[in-house]
Amino acid sequence: MPDIFGCIKSLNNSDMKKYIIFICTIFAFYLLAFTYTKNTASKKSATITHCNAHPANPIDLVYKVDSRFTNRITKEKLHQAKTIIDILPEKATHSRSNYHNVEISVLNGNCNSSISGKDENLNEKQIDLLSKLDYSSNILVKSNFLKNTITPFDMSDNYLTYYMTIMPEHQASYGGGRESLITYLREHTKDATSIISKSRLQPGKVSFVVTKNGSVENVQLNSTSGYPSVDEVLLATVTQIPGEWKPATNSNGEAVDQELIFFFGLEGC
Repeated sequence: MPDIFGCIKSLNNSDMKKYIIFICTIFAFYLLAFTYTKNTASKKSATITHCNAHPANPIDLVYKVDSRFTNRITKEKLHQAKTIIDILPEKATHSRSNYHNVEISVLNGNCNSSISGKDENLNEKQIDLLSKLDYSSNILVKSNFLKNTITPFDMSDNYLTYYMTIMPEHQASYGGGRESLITYLREHTKDATSIISKSRLQPGKVSFVVTKNGSVENVQLNSTSGYPSVDEVLLATVTQIPGEWKPATNSNGEAVDQELIFFFGLEGC
């Protein structure tokens, strides 16, 4: 092995200074490289941890039990209607006039029926169609109309589309209260829904009938969540709802069947 210290002693002052500068440069370069490598490794480690950090179920799922459509009309009011103005709420007819090409449709799964009319006045066939509808039936009203504006030259056609559900005068209610029902549905499906990803989730809908006796019957999957295993749990959970229901009643106070929908998915589905 060469005598390094001996070599250093043999250097003159000029060479010694050059040697010291060389050694310091090498040391500084090594220290800089070490610091960069350490910082890079730390950043990579932090990024990996962040990407792999997935909560059990980060999706804010919506649980709702209601009629098929949020727009509702009682059977008594529907059967007395002579115009679409009698059917639609005021907010849907405000500042609108000259209705034409009016179409009334009954939505019954894959078996829908429609009858067209000339204006806002229901014709005999439309009145007959609506008179045969019972609670929980769903209808669609479509029509062209003109807006009531200050400027008489603004006569452009507009289009109205309104979905509605026929509801009993007093709807069915869960004995434990709405919040208790939602809590039950959420708690008894949370294990199954832990596999859900937002990109694949579809708006799930489970329909069921609260009978005039207060029992839950005819539980059906109307729309898949996109996960067959989750659909099965949703169906089973609704079928096994504990407690009692107060049945819906008509205008005479008589108990009637009412269909409700359990909506499951994302906000706005």
